[in-house]
Amino acid sequence: MTRYIILLTGEHPTIPIAEIRAILQGHRIGLFEIYDQVVRLDTSQDLCKEIAERCAYVRACYREVFMCKAELDTILKYLRRVDFTPLIHNRSFAVRVLRIREYSKDLSTVQLEKKIGAFLKERFKAKVDLKSPNVLLQGILTSDIFLLGILMITSRRRDIIRRGSKYKPFTHPSALDPRIARAMVNMARIYERGVLLDPFSGTGTVVVESAVIGIESIGIDIDRRMIYGSLKNVVEFKAYDKCSLILADATKLPLRENSINAIVTDPPYGRSASTYGYEPSKLIENLLYSSVRVLKKGGIIVLMHPKEYFRQVRRTPLRVLEKHVIEVHSGLTRVISILKYQELSKEGNQTVSETSLF
Repeated sequence: MTRYIILLTGEHPTIPIAEIRAILQGHRIGLFEIYDQVVRLDTSQDLCKEIAERCAYVRACYREVFMCKAELDTILKYLRRVDFTPLIHNRSFAVRVLRIREYSKDLSTVQLEKKIGAFLKERFKAKVDLKSPNVLLQGILTSDIFLLGILMITSRRRDIIRRGSKYKPFTHPSALDPRIARAMVNMARIYERGVLLDPFSGTGTVVVESAVIGIESIGIDIDRRMIYGSLKNVVEFKAYDKCSLILADATKLPLRENSINAIVTDPPYGRSASTYGYEPSKLIENLLYSSVRVLKKGGIIVLMHPKEYFRQVRRTPLRVLEKHVIEVHSGLTRVISILKYQELSKEGNQTVSETSLF
């Protein structure tokens, strides 16, 4: 095992960690260190690559060189201990230093880059190439520590963003952001040959993000226009090999019992979304009871819903594993609830807080 550094985007306080943790659970890895916008763990290069390619809120993955206190003398002391010859011999390099938020403001990132670069150039006679280096050394200042790593792989975030509303042949004001959709798919914990269902598939964002990473996906919508429109998106993003679309009512799912591994969905609510006569809170409750029939025991539901509808979630035979709050704007707060299907204990439904999972 090698120690790796995963750099997060910092766009949300809990979702980036949650999607990484969900992937690690599939590989039976539960131990990792969390710093502000950084995850540090011992793993394989293949798993590191999987995390970078699948996660929506990951920037890049680095192989760790060292970690120390964010003090200039300490950083230089650790630097002198490392034999960089195998890394940069006959290869060009560049050094970048990133400060997370306001940590270690007494240290200049520019001066750190210059000092580390000058040391490596003098000691190991390495060639500096700031535009297109063979080796990129990344320093990170966070949580009063300094990490130095070698870039292994950058994320596929740009590919995910390019499947947003701006690039879709068919869209709608209520369409889900593909970054959130991808994170929700990851949090559904489908690892091998599973089937994912979105019973309110709308423009197809969830099923597309699921299908492009190789998960069999079923999208259901009661609106014929949405089905035809989402088919255009599925074709545009070449997700058709793993994707099926069905015109049906989400509260009366036309699927066999115990046939679905996970459900990921964002039910309609708000002015721009039609609920076809259902009151939104009742729609969510009916959906969850309908989902229990088709979901395999131990299956996961990742549900986005308005904060005020959390009571409807608690009334069902589903255990709340996590919840993540998204502040859309001052007048709208949405919650992503991670639910697991199991028989309720006598004590009733138990909620595990997000912070306790760290």
